[in-house]
Amino acid sequence: MLFLVLFRSAKFNGYAPAVGLYSTRRSVAEYLSHYLPHQLLPDDVFLTPGANQAIEVVMSVLSRPGANLLLPKPGYPFYEARAACSNVEVRHFDLLPEKGWEVDLERVEALVDDNTIAIVIINPGNPCGNVFTSEHLQEIAETAKKLGILVIADEVYSHLCFGSKPFVPMGIAECLQNYLEYSANPATIVQGAVPHIL
Repeated sequence: MLFLVLFRSAKFNGYAPAVGLYSTRRSVAEYLSHYLPHQLLPDDVFLTPGANQAIEVVMSVLSRPGANLLLPKPGYPFYEARAACSNVEVRHFDLLPEKGWEVDLERVEALVDDNTIAIVIINPGNPCGNVFTSEHLQEIAETAKKLGILVIADEVYSHLCFGSKPFVPMGIAECLQNYLEYSANPATIVQGAVPHIL
């Protein structure tokens, strides 16, 4: 019913701004702020029409000649495909099944060099289904800070956690609070509905 009302209003039947509608970004910022130890602003939110488009944007911004990207193994294959399109070398680090699929931080440190642009952290894990603890996320953040690399926090499955481990967003790690990136999957009409839904 809400979508029909918004559709008939003719306010949301065109292209949205490239970063998303302001009212939608404001609602998403307020919603995400409930889970973080700090308040997000609408300008902290960048909406994309899907997760793959968010990866496209991030890779376009970060890629440069000679760059490399750290990816989990196993992980989501689109990162590797998109890195290849940008001529970015992929370096894989292992997830340790004996430790609940935690990141092998020793291997991460061995892979990093001056051309490393970022590390991708997928939480909850795809395809493993693991959920990182706040302690492990803090270790990841501290390692990234020490190495001087960005963390790309892929949290697209944050509301699909099963079992007793609750989802914890990467944004809780103190040393990452100034480097936030969020994406969502709305078309313009859906963006128009979000302020009413949230």
